[in-house]
Amino acid sequence: MILAIETATTRLGVALIDGDVIRASMLVNRGNAHDELLAPLCSDIVAHAGLTMRELTGLAVSAGPGSFTGLRIGLAVAKGMALALDIPLALVPTHDAIAAGMAHSWAHVGSTHIAVCIDAKRDDIYAATYHLEGNSWSAEYAIHVCDAGVLLGELSEGTVLVGDGAAKVHARAPHALRILPDPAAVFDARFVALLGARMLADGMAADPDTCEPLYVQEFEVKPAKNILL
Repeated sequence: MILAIETATTRLGVALIDGDVIRASMLVNRGNAHDELLAPLCSDIVAHAGLTMRELTGLAVSAGPGSFTGLRIGLAVAKGMALALDIPLALVPTHDAIAAGMAHSWAHVGSTHIAVCIDAKRDDIYAATYHLEGNSWSAEYAIHVCDAGVLLGELSEGTVLVGDGAAKVHARAPHALRILPDPAAVFDARFVALLGARMLADGMAADPDTCEPLYVQEFEVKPAKNILL
């Protein structure tokens, strides 16, 4: 039984799976609530499934890139549970989980190219591109951070943009690119859980003592506006 956490953006999601069967999932669309709600939500979803925390066999967390604050909170809770329960932890790249969710929901579409775009503030995007074929997906361009305008040069015409940074890219080439109408739909802890289970089965557990989120870029330290002399 694997519990998954998704905190890469302002949305908060948790999911519980048993093998390939999704037992439960919850999503809270409320900004800046991760610190307050994540731990209780994890307890609630396990209790809702009629289980105890001790019955969990693994954990998966959306590792980023994304919101620095959200990623730190999500990983801190996951690491604490992994150590307390002595169970393995998988760090799932956020973009891969979104691609897996798109492959699942767009399996009927056939061959499609997508660009997962997560807002990195200002004009920057955390981006990765994938090829979808049926219900499978493969990475084409690895996760990186770039200017929204620069990203256009990496995309073929008709690419589907998904994620909370998709609108920023689409605005620059509305006739050449498509955009998923509901960006909220792709941040789904169910696919963090499914990919995490696969990673753990392949022996790809992270060390909860030392693992860190996938930030891609470092924190930007801004000088104080008012300095007391």
